[in-house]
Amino acid sequence: MKLLLLIFIGCFSIFARAEPVFQFEGLFSGSRQMYAGTSNEPRYRFILSAPKKIDGRWQFDREEQVSAAVASRTYELAQSIRLRDAVAALDDYVRSLNARLLFLCDGLDCGSSNVWANEVFEVKQLYGLDQTQAYRAWELKVERGAAFLVAYLAQRGNGRLYAQVELLTIAGVDRLHLHASRASILNTLNAAGYYALADVPEDISALADALISRPTLTVYLVGHAYGREPLLVLVSRSQQLARQLKEKLEAQGVRATQLIAEGVGPLAPREGGGRVAHDRVEVVLR
Repeated sequence: MKLLLLIFIGCFSIFARAEPVFQFEGLFSGSRQMYAGTSNEPRYRFILSAPKKIDGRWQFDREEQVSAAVASRTYELAQSIRLRDAVAALDDYVRSLNARLLFLCDGLDCGSSNVWANEVFEVKQLYGLDQTQAYRAWELKVERGAAFLVAYLAQRGNGRLYAQVELLTIAGVDRLHLHASRASILNTLNAAGYYALADVPEDISALADALISRPTLTVYLVGHAYGREPLLVLVSRSQQLARQLKEKLEAQGVRATQLIAEGVGPLAPREGGGRVAHDRVEVVLR
């Protein structure tokens, strides 16, 4: 019971905040905005991996073609700002929006800066050194449709630092079921202390890969269940959801000692004080 209470208190602190909204204003304080524009893109390239050269051609393992309204900003950052500080500040800001990090890379792990600058974003100023670049892709929380945010930062050989930030708004769909990468799950767990698991098999596999790569990591699998049933029934159902996820992760090679399955029923309110409509399981760092 004490453990259940501790989990409930932690979940309440996560979900009781009002839902914030992404704003371009205030990004990279003191920097120069070089370009601002909006467009409707019927086939926007939403990149969720780093480029790899295969048979002489640069390709992405994960790339979604989406129809979206795109708001873009290009920045030249102030000379006093370092790349790692700019990336950290952006990460902290977007994390404060309760966004889900889908993919990230830094430095050489991002592949060729030339590909990002000239083939993906088509902004030549973004072509920097491969070792001084960073890319992020997030899913933002919205009431209707879907929204995503991408950001690419690169430092050129002359020391100048540039950033491209693009906000994608997709109407007419409840949600695009995109799974996160192993690195993004670990990053979110380390930074926020929890990860909201998407209800898709690929996200479970990515979580399994993340936990297998960190065999000393222990997490709570916290089930949430909602409805008109009595509290004890909902708590029991949420516990079953958590146990089912635990079994799936163990079947994919995760050690049983890394997983603690618990359920809190409907006791964790969402942002704004309402209730999350769907049952779910969240991963909480022990």
